[in-house]
Amino acid sequence: MNIEYLRKIYNDETIEVTRHALDRFMKRGIKYSDVKNAIMTGEIMSPILRIIHIRVA
Repeated sequence: MNIEYLRKIYNDETIEVTRHALDRFMKRGIKYSDVKNAIMTGEIMSPILRIIHIRVA
Protein backbone atom coordinates (compact mmCIF):
# COMPACT_ATOMS: atom_id res chain seq x y z
CA MET A 1 0.00 0.00 0.00
CA ASN A 2 1.29 3.45 -0.81
CA ILE A 3 0.31 6.92 0.34
CA GLU A 4 -1.12 7.89 -3.04
CA TYR A 5 -3.54 4.95 -2.84
CA LEU A 6 -4.57 5.95 0.71
CA ARG A 7 -5.25 9.49 -0.45
CA LYS A 8 -7.31 8.26 -3.38
CA ILE A 9 -9.56 5.99 -1.29
CA TYR A 10 -9.72 8.17 1.84
CA ASN A 11 -13.07 9.22 3.20
CA ASP A 12 -14.72 8.92 6.60
CA GLU A 13 -16.25 5.54 5.68
CA THR A 14 -13.03 3.89 4.44
CA ILE A 15 -10.78 4.63 7.42
CA GLU A 16 -11.31 2.39 10.44
CA VAL A 17 -9.94 3.66 13.73
CA THR A 18 -9.57 1.04 16.45
CA ARG A 19 -10.55 1.62 20.07
CA HIS A 20 -6.84 1.47 20.98
CA ALA A 21 -6.04 4.18 18.43
CA LEU A 22 -8.90 6.36 19.68
CA ASP A 23 -7.61 5.99 23.26
CA ARG A 24 -4.14 7.05 22.10
CA PHE A 25 -5.57 9.99 20.16
CA MET A 26 -7.37 11.21 23.28
CA LYS A 27 -4.29 10.80 25.50
CA ARG A 28 -2.12 12.66 22.99
CA GLY A 29 -4.62 15.36 22.03
CA ILE A 30 -4.87 14.17 18.43
CA LYS A 31 -8.05 15.06 16.55
CA TYR A 32 -9.53 13.03 13.71
CA SER A 33 -8.85 16.02 11.46
CA ASP A 34 -5.15 15.65 12.38
CA VAL A 35 -5.24 12.06 11.10
CA LYS A 36 -6.85 13.16 7.85
CA ASN A 37 -4.21 15.87 7.46
CA ALA A 38 -1.45 13.30 8.03
CA ILE A 39 -2.87 11.06 5.32
CA MET A 40 -3.30 13.91 2.86
CA THR A 41 0.06 15.63 3.44
CA GLY A 42 2.38 13.10 5.12
CA GLU A 43 4.50 10.19 4.01
CA ILE A 44 4.53 6.54 5.08
CA MET A 45 7.44 5.89 7.42
CA SER A 46 7.04 2.19 8.23
CA PRO A 47 4.24 0.03 6.88
CA ILE A 48 3.69 -2.87 9.30
CA LEU A 49 1.13 -5.48 8.25
CA ARG A 50 -2.15 -3.55 8.26
CA ILE A 51 -0.81 -0.71 10.41
CA ILE A 52 0.52 2.34 8.61
CA HIS A 53 2.71 4.89 10.40
CA ILE A 54 2.55 8.30 8.74
CA ARG A 55 4.89 11.23 9.39
CA VAL A 56 3.74 14.77 8.68
CA ALA A 57 6.45 17.14 7.52
